[in-house]
Amino acid sequence: MPAVKQQGFTLIELIVVIVITGIIAVTSTQFIVNTAKGFSATSMRDKRANTLRISLAKIEHQLHNSIKNSVRVRKSKHSQCIEMLPISASAFYLPNKSSRPSRQIKTISLNTNVIGKSPVLGSVAGSLANTIKQPPNKQSLYYSVLNNSVLAQRKILQSPVTELELAKPIAIQTPAKQGLVHFTSSAVSYCLEKDSLYRYTNYAMKEKQPDSASLPNKEPQRVLLNQNLLPASFFSIDKKAKLLKINLVSEVNLAEATEEVMLHQQWWLSDE
Repeated sequence: MPAVKQQGFTLIELIVVIVITGIIAVTSTQFIVNTAKGFSATSMRDKRANTLRISLAKIEHQLHNSIKNSVRVRKSKHSQCIEMLPISASAFYLPNKSSRPSRQIKTISLNTNVIGKSPVLGSVAGSLANTIKQPPNKQSLYYSVLNNSVLAQRKILQSPVTELELAKPIAIQTPAKQGLVHFTSSAVSYCLEKDSLYRYTNYAMKEKQPDSASLPNKEPQRVLLNQNLLPASFFSIDKKAKLLKINLVSEVNLAEATEEVMLHQQWWLSDE
C-alpha cells in the first residue's frame, strides 16, 4: 500500500499565526479602550456643561420676568452678586390730567391684588421688561420702590378701570394714550461665592445692594444652584453698552487630564 502523506502546520507557521492574532487582539482592545475613554470624557463634558446651562437658564428666566433697569451687580471680598426686582403684576395706566405728582393711579387690565406692592411706571413702547425709566427725581429705583407702595385698590363698577391709592405721590408720565406700570415687592439675588452659585429670595431689600455676607444663609431663602466653579466665573455690567455679562467656568476631571468647561452669556439691558 502506498504511504499516506500527512498534512499540517509547522511550528513556525503556528508561531506566526499566534503573533498575528496577538497583534490583532492588542490593537482591537486598544481601539475599544480608547473609544470607551472618548465616550466617557464626552459624556462628562456634556454633563458638566448641562449643569451650567441650567444655571444660566434659571437666571435668564428671572431676568425676563424682572424690571430690566433694576439689574445691578456688586463685587466684594465674599462674592459677586446680581440683584433684580421681579415683576409680580403689570397693567396699563391712564394719563394724569395734571402734571403734578399724585397719590392716585388709574389702571386698566389689572386683575390681581397689588396692595402692599410698589409701582414702577414705564412707557408702552418696546418690550414689557425693557421700558422702565428711572424716577424723575433721579433717586435710585430701589429708593423709589422702598419708599412707596399701594395702600388701597378700588375697582370701578362696570368699567375696566381700577383706582390705586399710593403711600406717597408719584410723578405720573403722560404718554399719548396709556402707559405701563409694573408692581414689585421683593428682590432676588444670584451670588458667586468661592466655587458655588446661590439664589437668594425673601430678604430685606435695601437701597444699596447687599453682598452675600448680609443675605440669608439658610434654605429656603438660600438655594444652591451650582458648584465646582472656577475663579474665572464672573458677573459684570457694561453700562455704556447696557449689557449684563455672565461667565460660568467649571472643570471636568478626566482620567488623564483636567479640562475647563466655560459658558458665556450676555443680556441686553436697554431701557430705551
